[in-house]
Amino acid sequence: MKLLTRVIVFVILGQSAMAATMPAFTRFGEGFSVQPKTEKKVTMPKVMSQDTLGLCYSFAAAAIMTAEKCRIEKKDCNNLPDSEVFSPLDVARFGNDPDGENTFESSYRGIREGGPGAFTLEVAATFVGNAASQQCMSLDKVLTKIGGAQMGTEAQVAAFKRLRKKYDEYRKIDPNCQTCLSDFFATAKTEVDKDFAVDTDPARLLKAFSEETYEKFFDRLVTPKECARAKNRAYFEGMGSTEISLFPKKGHKANYANSIAEIKKQLSAGHPILLSNICLNEKYSDDCPAPGVEGGNKHATVISGYRRMCDKANKCYDAVQIHNSWGQEWQDTYNGGWVDAETLLNYTGYPEQMLAWLSDKPKDK
Repeated sequence: MKLLTRVIVFVILGQSAMAATMPAFTRFGEGFSVQPKTEKKVTMPKVMSQDTLGLCYSFAAAAIMTAEKCRIEKKDCNNLPDSEVFSPLDVARFGNDPDGENTFESSYRGIREGGPGAFTLEVAATFVGNAASQQCMSLDKVLTKIGGAQMGTEAQVAAFKRLRKKYDEYRKIDPNCQTCLSDFFATAKTEVDKDFAVDTDPARLLKAFSEETYEKFFDRLVTPKECARAKNRAYFEGMGSTEISLFPKKGHKANYANSIAEIKKQLSAGHPILLSNICLNEKYSDDCPAPGVEGGNKHATVISGYRRMCDKANKCYDAVQIHNSWGQEWQDTYNGGWVDAETLLNYTGYPEQMLAWLSDKPKDK
């Protein structure tokens, strides 16, 4: 299978940190108004929260798939039931290479933090074409016992640390020591039950802890087995008729002028856009922590709208609407997600393949 070159985005900040003001996202204050006839918007599904997990890439990919599903099937995305919304948790699996040569949904295993947004979108939409529905599998449900996935807390950060520590503890146990294993599972079930709303059937828990990586362990732990059934999955009818598009392509350079022009063009065609490589540091620099590096601080999100904003002196600026994965509170704080376009794009550094979207394949004549 030939796939695009990966562009990795990485986020380790929790929701509580994300709620703080970040220079990449600049709001328009009082005294600004929308310039008439400049607005271009794509109707999006409801905003979700990645909470304390670095899953911005899969939340962005899932949101774009759901929006494109609405466009293709001519459905109202504002009122789409969760049974038809793609689960960002499940979509995260498609950021991995498949086990073997097959591209079936079951070939992809592991939910990892920090992943390739465009690659994940391409695999999920054009190679697999389905994922567990949000109704069947959601981060909010998994975190019900510790506040849900709308506002990250220190308690949630601690819960995930305990989970990782428990997995690492299991990996050190001598598999031939039955007493050691029995003692471990006696406490593991209690601890997991305390923090997470997941199935902790002993046999299922054993299979989860036996996985070779933490990412695969977490995948098995939080994925309900019934989500494999067809009735609990969301399907993308655009599979076969859409393809991944990237800007700028390899070997080409981007700047603000050609980037905003491409954004306006795709929004006019009804396509939301995945924006990668946003540096969340106080000031942008080319050495903004890279994917997988301790302190990594990059973000991916969806651009769903454009308009011109003018002040009282009639000085006008480009604005883009962000469909972010930091929960409804962030969206409301930023007036529905509207931010200064040039500031945001400058914080990406304009790398290759910074923009990704699903476009319609040319129809045969």
